[in-house]
Amino acid sequence: VPHFVPSSGFDLGSAPRNGAFESWTGEAPEGWEKVAGWQGKTFSGRCTRDDQVKHGGVASLRLENQQESEVVQVSQNLSVGAPLIAGKRYRLSAWVKTGHLDKPNQIGFATLTTDLKGTGGGGSIAFPAQAGDWTRGQAEFTVPEGSDFLRIMIHVQGPAQVWVDDMLLEE
Repeated sequence: VPHFVPSSGFDLGSAPRNGAFESWTGEAPEGWEKVAGWQGKTFSGRCTRDDQVKHGGVASLRLENQQESEVVQVSQNLSVGAPLIAGKRYRLSAWVKTGHLDKPNQIGFATLTTDLKGTGGGGSIAFPAQAGDWTRGQAEFTVPEGSDFLRIMIHVQGPAQVWVDDMLLEE
């Protein structure tokens, strides 16, 4: 079951936590959750630390699926109130790279209430359709009143190999 309790205790300067994907605990980057599944569907894809392919620092997040039925998702919640403030405008950016991608995939993010109702804030950063070098993707959004947290979902479905590094949230 995905973890929906908002994380707290970050200032915006460190949001999202471990956005450079440098440190890991178990099967996911520290501060992130590898989601096991959703609504009865098992997410069997892989996420790994990649020390060879990286935009900056010492590592990046690599996500891979072999089969059409495979999904991998790594997520993090950020509380509204700290570090995010309702009514303010933000930019989420990340450096992304594609090895191969059979269909469009993205980093999605949404503002939610504690009972998982969307409040209308959020957006997405698409992975490049073609293999190539690192590109910086970004999306701007406003946190609507009534939002309890922002959920960042690095979600890949179907055959793919993609990387994410140096994710940053800025006001």
